[in-house]
Amino acid sequence: LASGRLDPGISPDSVELFQRVCPSLPLDNITAIYYNDSGQCSRRSLESAKLVKKTMIAQGYLPPQLIGLADLKEVEFDVEALLSEDEYRQFGLPLLRERFFRALTTGTNTELFALLYKRVDRIFNELSSVAEAGKPILLITHDFFMWIIEIYLREKGKEKTEIMIGELNNTNLNGYFQGFSIDKDLDNLALLI
Repeated sequence: LASGRLDPGISPDSVELFQRVCPSLPLDNITAIYYNDSGQCSRRSLESAKLVKKTMIAQGYLPPQLIGLADLKEVEFDVEALLSEDEYRQFGLPLLRERFFRALTTGTNTELFALLYKRVDRIFNELSSVAEAGKPILLITHDFFMWIIEIYLREKGKEKTEIMIGELNNTNLNGYFQGFSIDKDLDNLALLI
């Protein structure tokens, strides 16, 4: 998955999970849903966008436009270079996360943090005209990339070329509605636009 060699769809329980969290999501005014169309792990992103759109229509909302945005792709990293299968079985995601965070600082076996941060900046620059028009949108992306977006929002879009592991540990690890999230501090987003 992380290497882009696999392109799974959403799991069957994702529909049920989304329906559970849906009442807390402000879907009523969303005009567009942006999703990863990079060709790297993008099937899940598109299926999620279609699920949200279908739910909005079922709830009587106007159907949003679905727009592909390649920069919303997952962070590229080599899982096998970060830990062995035995290490994963024994220590699981915490060890993968620890090694992934370290790798982000050097760009070894993963994309370099500074390049990821620039990717987020490109996304927000591209979406600035939409924001200026006051049109609510939804971004659908991947958990690891959400950590970089969260740091960008926390930094209010200021230029940043290095990251401390503690900053990554202070993100909303696996807490984006277990796969579905909205920014909980919209004031940070408003400051960027």
